[in-house]
Amino acid sequence: MMSLFQLFNTTKPNKKTIEKQVSKLKERYSQSEYRKIAMQKLLKWNTKESIEGVLKRFKIVAQSPYWDENEKKWLLNKLKTKGNIAKTALISFLNTSDEVTHTIIALNNICKNNKEFIEILLHALKKRSPENYNFTQSKKEIIFTLNKYKLSSKFHILIPYINDYNDDIKCAIIDNMLNYNYYQFYKYLIKIISQSTSSTRVLLHAAQTIYKLKIILQNNIILQPEISKTYIIQNNKLKIRNL
Repeated sequence: MMSLFQLFNTTKPNKKTIEKQVSKLKERYSQSEYRKIAMQKLLKWNTKESIEGVLKRFKIVAQSPYWDENEKKWLLNKLKTKGNIAKTALISFLNTSDEVTHTIIALNNICKNNKEFIEILLHALKKRSPENYNFTQSKKEIIFTLNKYKLSSKFHILIPYINDYNDDIKCAIIDNMLNYNYYQFYKYLIKIISQSTSSTRVLLHAAQTIYKLKIILQNNIILQPEISKTYIIQNNKLKIRNL
């Protein structure tokens, strides 16, 4: 049984001792208290490496859903008290991991304002190109979070992801345009509805947004068949077909 001295000893750890505790917190079938003891030690050491190590708890799902969420909420609360050392580690984790849900929550808790938070998210997104298949979940999480904020002059950073291979991501970018009327980017919506390279879901999502925003279309636009079943172009705008 671990002694109190072992638990709260503040001697700075080496790589091996950190890895040992990380290994323990990643044991998804062990008892919750053992994972928590490992997290406590890593937090107590309070080094860049130990904080980066404790964040790996966010990458595993414990066998018990109750204890899994309980431990992650506990860790989120502890990270709030760690200030810049936690922020640095969280940013690094956000930039390199695909499991970022709790990392985003933690950064939102720690960042001094929304501007800083948005900048961190945009920087992390730019590290994941639309062609990257390895970070689909994290791209979705970042973009869905960014959709809660008015990006104004920063929205151009999201535009390349309207060509992402993932339909959820494409539709999320389109939703952002609908929410905030980024008129300078409407040409990308028009391009979608006139090309056959997008899925039916994305085509209809773009068409619905063009219809709601009453975007002006050129006379030479030819709608894709999936769209023309529902819409026609009348007076340079999309109109719903009469049934």
